[in-house]
Parts: sequence; C-alpha cells; structure tokens
Amino acid sequence: MITIISADKKPQTSIPEGHVKHILEPSADGTRVHVAVAEVAAGKTYRLAKSDRTQIVYIMEGKDAVVTHTRAGAADKHVAQRRSGVYLEPSEEATVTASATPLSLLLVTVPKHTEKAIGDKQPVGYFFEEGKLRALIDEKQIRERTFWVNRETGLSGSWDLQLGRMYYAPKGYSPRHVHHPSKTTTISPEHFYFIEKGTGEVKHDTGTLPLGPGDLVLIPAGE
Repeated sequence: MITIISADKKPQTSIPEGHVKHILEPSADGTRVHVAVAEVAAGKTYRLAKSDRTQIVYIMEGKDAVVTHTRAGAADKHVAQRRSGVYLEPSEEATVTASATPLSLLLVTVPKHTEKAIGDKQPVGYFFEEGKLRALIDEKQIRERTFWVNRETGLSGSWDLQLGRMYYAPKGYSPRHVHHPSKTTTISPEHFYFIEKGTGEVKHDTGTLPLGPGDLVLIPAGE
C-alpha cells in the first residue's frame, strides 16, 4: 500500500552537530531504505562513517560547506553550495562542515547490491554538483529530472539505486507506472518521493492522497 509519511510528525533527535529527523526507517516502515534530514549548526561537522550500505548526502540548504570525501586512503576536498552532495560506496567516508551558514542535509542509505556481478570495475563514490549534471526534460516539458546517481546515464557504476531531484511544472505529472526488477536482481525496487516544496497528489488504485512540503511518499515494491 502506498503510504504518506510526514516529516513534521517525526521526532527531532539532538546530535552533536545539531539535530536529525529519521523520516523513513527500515525497522519501522518495512523498507530497505533509510531517509533522514539533518540540520547542522554553523561551524559544525557532520560525519558519514564507513558502512556496509551505500550512502548519499545532499545539501538542500546552506552555502560554502566544506565536503571531504575519503576513498582508498586519499581525501578530496570541495567547497560545496546548495544542491550538491556526495555519493559513497561502503568502503568510503565523508564529512560535511558548515561554514557560517547552517546546513540542511538529505541523507539516504540503501543496502549494497550483491546479487549479481556488474562488470570488472568496482563502483566508486564521487562528489557532484547538480547544476553541472545533465537534466532530462520530457517532450511535454512538464517534468525535469536531474539524477545524482544513475548507472544508465553513466553517472555511477552501481546498481544500488537511482536517485535525483525531480521538478514538475504546474499540472505536471509522472505517468502511471510500476518499477520491475532489473537484469541484475530479482528484487523489485522500492520507490519514494520526498516533497521539498509545492503541493500535489499521488493517485493509486483506490484513490488520491494529497502531498505537501515535508511529505515522503513510499511506493512499495510492485505497486
């Protein structure tokens, strides 16, 4: 069943860097995906340690953050603005340090894909700036998609997930569809939208659900 989860109704947990809201959790929501929003105070550093999962951090608000991405013992440092982020493979780690401006970070983690080999080269993480990525605009010009992680466009080397930002023009929409397993897995992919701004609705087999800022739409596998 399609579910709407409101970030406003989630408890805010204090952390040394500021506070965090866990919006989508595997243990509570029966999903394989974890989604959270962290608010990082000015001058504080948010750390993403090595994990057995694939991790993404995306700067929704803030400017002049310092992102350090460490892989294979080498560290790359970037001055990051709003709408940039970093994609991490399980062996990698990163830090995001706020400047004089606080940061709002979107955090997404998913299990590492292990079911089927995907080639000789191991996927690696990377820093990305959304404005420098290719935007996909449909022929009706009602929907614009900019992927941060996407194997099909050559952006990443991993089948773990497809993730990015979608913009709908007024009355814009995604056509009715279902996500099926790919050639590399028997797992039917889950699908979610986190609404950053604007209002709309999601239509499903038995009705319509309203959407607004801070809502997360969880579309289970096979729906």
